[in-house]
Amino acid sequence: MASVENNPLDFASQIPHKSLAQSIRSKELKQARGILIVVGVLTFLVNGGFLMMAKSNVDQEIDKQVKQVQAQHMQVDLHQVELVRASALTLTYLIQGGAAALGIVFIVLGFLVKSYPVPATMLGLILYLAGTAIFGYLEPMTLLQGIIFKMFIVISLFASIKAAIGYQKHLARNAVAA
Repeated sequence: MASVENNPLDFASQIPHKSLAQSIRSKELKQARGILIVVGVLTFLVNGGFLMMAKSNVDQEIDKQVKQVQAQHMQVDLHQVELVRASALTLTYLIQGGAAALGIVFIVLGFLVKSYPVPATMLGLILYLAGTAIFGYLEPMTLLQGIIFKMFIVISLFASIKAAIGYQKHLARNAVAA
């Protein structure tokens, strides 16, 4: 009886170092890398833009509120208005700056996917869901905005986590066998 190693019909033994499953997992990890980097760049650019426009947006909104109060022939305490303006600006800087920093974290995680597939994809998904939840809490309408895009990202990252786990298990088995 011929051994499995010499059997010309045993295609699995003839495939070079990477199995087909491992090749597919590697492709899914590249997709995860791309998703994390794209989400990171978009998050950084959008929130960085909001960060740069923060002062004018806060000033515009507060001036609008002051005019509405004055239109009702009510007095406005300008000292209180300036305190509110400073607080609103600080809060806006914190939120938009934090979101821009989160974008940078997504980019870094995207580059770390190849070296640390499971931690990078899991942390990317956790941070994405946390960011979505926080912005949903601050402004509930953001949960519905881009819902299809958000679902695509979450589903893709879940699939990437599964691929990353399989990828690392395969590498561990090969390291033990070697």
